[in-house]
Amino acid sequence: MTATALGAAALFTACDNVSEDDRYIKTDGVKPERNVLLEDFTGQNCLNCPAAHETIELLEEQYGREHLIAVSIHSGAMAKNQNRNNFLEGSVGLMNEESQRVADSYSITQWPMGVVDMKGSPLDYLQWAAAVSDAFRVNTDVAIHATVKYEGDIDGKSDEELGTITVTATVTSLAQHPDARVQFWITENGIVAEQKLADSSVKKDYVHDNVFRAMVFGDNTRGKLCPLPAGQPVTVDGKIQCRYNKKEVWKVNNLYVTAFVYDGSVLNVTRVKVIPDT
Repeated sequence: MTATALGAAALFTACDNVSEDDRYIKTDGVKPERNVLLEDFTGQNCLNCPAAHETIELLEEQYGREHLIAVSIHSGAMAKNQNRNNFLEGSVGLMNEESQRVADSYSITQWPMGVVDMKGSPLDYLQWAAAVSDAFRVNTDVAIHATVKYEGDIDGKSDEELGTITVTATVTSLAQHPDARVQFWITENGIVAEQKLADSSVKKDYVHDNVFRAMVFGDNTRGKLCPLPAGQPVTVDGKIQCRYNKKEVWKVNNLYVTAFVYDGSVLNVTRVKVIPDT
């Protein structure tokens, strides 16, 4: 089944070597009072993408992973597509039709690149630290709280027992946002798959985190239109089936939902683990 068919079925409603000191600038004095989304456009054949992943880890350590929410979006010429033959041969590709759509919305042609809060032009990863710091200094009048319910086979061993993820988000705004949109993205941590490194070698057991898997509202990468009145909570629900097929296997225990509110830029974002840690 194609990614397009799965998405329809699921919907219910330039590489130079750079030192670590040069690619990460620690900025002090920023206390997160909101959350920030960092879209990381990456690929398994991109030599500098592991350095960008390390930059994300440093930023997560600085601000807290609950506040800096990164999504790694495999796309374009540097990515490996999900392909049945590759999958059967043990070579796992992490780009799919939906991740490419997100990249196309920014006309991404170089990797690694990133966009902070869906605002402005894509940035080289050397610029991420400053852009993230600036984003945390921007006040927001929107709060978002999300809950997740999972029903189905946790082990993901049967095509006939596709688990269903149900997301419910409550959004509250102090001001009106008549053009606001709400979107739910599915991401997965701990995917073991090959990755080219800076020296052009290939690490077969590279661990990929924050990997974009799917979007719940597939008609628009920014999500479903959800006008926000001032001071009145709005609830948004969405469902999606997990994917266990010959090209893609989601490990439910490693899945997260990233829920965000968009109105020209991301007004706020949150992340929830599908199966809570016990």
